[in-house]
Amino acid sequence: MVRTLTRTLRSQKITLSPFSASITRHPIFIRDVRRIWWGRSESSLRRYTKRIFWRTQGIVTLVWLGLSIFLLLSAPVYARSLRLLLTQSANALFLLFGIMIVIGLGLDFACVSSASRNMHREIDAQRWDLVRLTALSAPGIALSKHAVVALQSWRAMVAIMAGRVTTLWIALVVQFVLPLLLLGEIFPLRIFLEGFRAEPLQNILMILLFVSVAFVYVAEPLWRMKAMTAVGMMVSIMVRDRSLVTLASFGMIFAIWLLQVIIVISLSLGFSFITPFFFFNSIITFYFVAGLIVIVVALTIRGFYSLLEKWAIRRVIRRIARDK
Repeated sequence: MVRTLTRTLRSQKITLSPFSASITRHPIFIRDVRRIWWGRSESSLRRYTKRIFWRTQGIVTLVWLGLSIFLLLSAPVYARSLRLLLTQSANALFLLFGIMIVIGLGLDFACVSSASRNMHREIDAQRWDLVRLTALSAPGIALSKHAVVALQSWRAMVAIMAGRVTTLWIALVVQFVLPLLLLGEIFPLRIFLEGFRAEPLQNILMILLFVSVAFVYVAEPLWRMKAMTAVGMMVSIMVRDRSLVTLASFGMIFAIWLLQVIIVISLSLGFSFITPFFFFNSIITFYFVAGLIVIVVALTIRGFYSLLEKWAIRRVIRRIARDK
């Protein structure tokens, strides 16, 4: 049983959607996916994902514009100017980044709630006992149900990813485009181009650093969704009393947040101990060390969610195998 479980979990590749996994050919997935109208096929999911992505970008852009105008109008009349509008647009962007982070934390509750509803719907309809009594393997049952729950949480995850992508291109607009449109200034863009021409390696490292941070910032909701849906399944199958599932789910989420805080503090202490040994005698050295830090942080985030997902699914598989 342990060897089968290990081979099954190792065979799961990093996928962009539940339809990318071989488990989608499982009969349970084929049965359950029919109830999800936006994800009945890979093509319908792709179309729906694009629709959510563009709509969310439009909504987030309107929110940013609204915040910028609100902050401008909150200033005294004599102080209002195009330069103040530029400043307030940057302040609105910072608020938007904060909102995106908070909404990202809300994804945990959405994923766990979706998994809990799915599992208890099966239990209440007495379909779960029938599924466990079939000849289907425990890993196949767990992984197919996880794919279904991930598909149900797909909309929220895509909306959060789209919002984060929007904040990134708004940041580029505020930095390079708005000064030209509002004030006729090309200073930021000129500084960047002249610096790129004078110190190409330094600017290439800066761009790579920005792209790396942006990738982790955008991809983190996908990793979070896959892990938290697995956690929601584990809590639902371990705690059968519906009155206690919500309490157990919240407790699990807060425990995961506490563990993440401990990891962040540990990394911060580790970096503060290691960085003094580097001699920052050039800006290239600084970007090199910053790049290493970003890589370590990215691998830590990805590894944490991957281990959490596999641990939760392993617990679900063992519980199903025990009940068979």
